[in-house]
Amino acid sequence: MGFLHQLHLLLWKNVSLKRRGPWVLAFEIFIPLVLFFILLGLRQKKPAIPVKEGRWVLLRPSGCSYCYHYNCLHGCCCLYC
Repeated sequence: MGFLHQLHLLLWKNVSLKRRGPWVLAFEIFIPLVLFFILLGLRQKKPAIPVKEGRWVLLRPSGCSYCYHYNCLHGCCCLYC
């Protein structure tokens, strides 16, 4: 059985299943569209806030003369000090 034949059978099975439940198909299409338009409306109502480009500063605590593994978030060096 070739790939195209398997694909044809799989698509035919999918179409026949969708014919049996038209309400499920409607909700599968309708709900994502509604959510998309809600998000689109919220985005146009309140525009995005621009963020200034910041500078990262590495703080080096006293007593850490040989350690080069700094933690940028807390300003402290690694656990070996």
